[in-house]
Amino acid sequence: MISLESLEIDVQWKFRTIPSQHKVEAMHGTIFCDLGGKLATGVIDPHGRGYLSATAAIAAEPHLVLNHLLGPLNNAYHSGQDINLKKIEFQFCVSRSHWDGLCCFVLCDYLVRTGVLPPWTKQLVESANKVDHGKIVLSKEQLTAPLLMFYALNAEYKDNVEKVFPQGLELICKVGEFHTKSKTFKENPFFTSLPKDSLFDSFNKLGELNEQDFSIFSNEFKDADEFEVKLPCRISEGQPVQEKLAKCLMFKIPPQSRLFVHWSRSRYNFDLLVVPSMRKGMDNISRWTISVDPSSKFHLYRLGYRLEEEETKARKDFEMEVRGGEPRWGDSNYSNNDDPWYDGRDHEFTLVDSPRSGTVFDRPEVIKRILKSRFYGVNLNSPLSTKISKPRFISYMFFEIDKGEKTFSKLKEETYPFSTLSDAFTYVKQISFFQPSSDFQHPDEHLAEYSLKLYASSITNHAVLEIESLRDINDIILEDIPEFVNQFGKNAIDIGKWVEQEFNLKSEVWGRMGFSLLLFMDPDLNFHDDDKIRRILGDLTNYPVSLEEVRSMKNQPKGNDIISSSTSVCVLRQSSSNTRDEDRRLIALYALFIKTAYRRFSQRLEPLTKNEDLSDALDQILQIQRDFSRFLASNDFSGTEISLDGDITNFFESISKSLALEEQKQETNLEMQLVGNLASSFENREQAKRTNQLSRFVVILSLFAVCDFIYAFSSDYLSSPSDSLPKLGLTLGLVSLLGLVASFSFIRKKNKKRD
Repeated sequence: MISLESLEIDVQWKFRTIPSQHKVEAMHGTIFCDLGGKLATGVIDPHGRGYLSATAAIAAEPHLVLNHLLGPLNNAYHSGQDINLKKIEFQFCVSRSHWDGLCCFVLCDYLVRTGVLPPWTKQLVESANKVDHGKIVLSKEQLTAPLLMFYALNAEYKDNVEKVFPQGLELICKVGEFHTKSKTFKENPFFTSLPKDSLFDSFNKLGELNEQDFSIFSNEFKDADEFEVKLPCRISEGQPVQEKLAKCLMFKIPPQSRLFVHWSRSRYNFDLLVVPSMRKGMDNISRWTISVDPSSKFHLYRLGYRLEEEETKARKDFEMEVRGGEPRWGDSNYSNNDDPWYDGRDHEFTLVDSPRSGTVFDRPEVIKRILKSRFYGVNLNSPLSTKISKPRFISYMFFEIDKGEKTFSKLKEETYPFSTLSDAFTYVKQISFFQPSSDFQHPDEHLAEYSLKLYASSITNHAVLEIESLRDINDIILEDIPEFVNQFGKNAIDIGKWVEQEFNLKSEVWGRMGFSLLLFMDPDLNFHDDDKIRRILGDLTNYPVSLEEVRSMKNQPKGNDIISSSTSVCVLRQSSSNTRDEDRRLIALYALFIKTAYRRFSQRLEPLTKNEDLSDALDQILQIQRDFSRFLASNDFSGTEISLDGDITNFFESISKSLALEEQKQETNLEMQLVGNLASSFENREQAKRTNQLSRFVVILSLFAVCDFIYAFSSDYLSSPSDSLPKLGLTLGLVSLLGLVASFSFIRKKNKKRD
């Protein structure tokens, strides 16, 4: 490509600023920088196209500039036409005066004049990349660095591109050529102070402007708001993101200092900056720019998403015009309009910015509240500040009742917990338990923040203790829950020990093992790492949750998403209705009562197989069978029998499946059947024993009757009793012998038949 210098043609540039949201197409003799939404000949918009800046895109693909600007001249020259031009005019369009735009312009100018990139291109691209992504902080000693001199030019000429860019071009070219000749590229020359050379005398006054700017910043700093917030921080690659405190500086009014970013980070070490701005001619704040120091390793992932949620809600409340169109990134999960909050996805989530058309948040309190809300976590609280919108944490423990009189003397009050269950049948509402006559609480202060309810059944001879946390958890997120639940479990064990002693209960079956029920209020899983959610839910339930389950929960409509194991049930989605929330608790209580009741019957049957006293064992079996029949009739119902509400029955079926309730029923019913057969065997054996005893009694009685008959016969028909005594004795002996033989023969035959 033949350059303008080779053709002895001078170049004259004109400048134009165009709002960033305007759509542009390639125009003859014009370069659009950071505009147009594409990377093509004459249109240099690198975002999302593999380049960190427009400068980097031109350095990698200079033909996009050369072919567009010099192509017509070269075609004419190579076709043999005479080129009589002494000067050619090009136009450079940019949205605002910023460092990347200036560097991009410098490369365009150098390319058309010389046909090649300058030898200091690498350093210039590095500066544009770092500045565009907020990764550079300069100290007070660098007040005359070209970058800060550029900001001074902006301050002097009020961001007028036509005046700033020509002087910026001169400054950058002089610095680049000086360091090329002196070969002093140990550090980036655009981030270091100007060399002490007369070549730069005309720029020294800009250093004085930077001194004045720092004085302006110092006054504004006094009125700014300083506070600490928790932010996600990635310490090293491959390691989980940690939560650390960050120092935040929030300006309440737009700062007049041009270098406030550099002063706040280099002088005061702030990690997070929140900066408002206004439209020209307006008195209200219309924009917020939020950024973190990239060297701090903090990031703002998901802040833009949360702000966009709040923006959408506020616009709806204010009945403002809804922003329409397709999302900026084609990301319908993020927003449903083409002008959302920018979440920093092209800046490694270190920068968040308001919608281009402005935001409705004109007060700093709203931004501060969201920053302090731990936006990066899985939020468990509804925006509505009602009790029912908050998550609930409930633990259950189970006990056996062996000494019924002592226990029920302390559990006198009859209660009907299912009487409020929505659309439940009367026989379900009439299920009753016994409980303490008044509310009870653990005597230790650190265990008094729990609501305790004890439900005991005289039919099943077991009790269920319900422990619900009353702790204020306004700021809790899903990431906190595993640790919270772990401590809750330890406290529940201590409470269970106390209840066991207080009410003469035993825990030989369940061994103080608890069951946890976690009810969350539609946690927002969008824009969270799937593996993080999988890991948290696995820790909560001791259950290997798969990535497929997590993605399914994200994509499906709101309903009952249950993650469960043998020791816990975690309900991730629920209605905000107070009734519906309480229904889930009651259904969980009912399912756990039925499950443990079956297990309790199985446990009561087990020792009977070892009882040597058959009569006593038979009595106990009959008592258990009577209790089991009463339990089936008055307590145990199928899902469709519990309520007419389909949501309730579906939830019962879900939780029953997670508890393996049907398997427990089958196991206990089989045991009852086997023990019933055993009872029949015991009864047959006792019947045989009674039959043998009766047979012996009948034989003996018959012998007495025969003897009595013979004696009477002898008295009546023998004239001389004394003569007949030997005969009578012999007769009686023979009869007795025959009776004994017949009796033993009968008994032996019966035993053979039974065997």
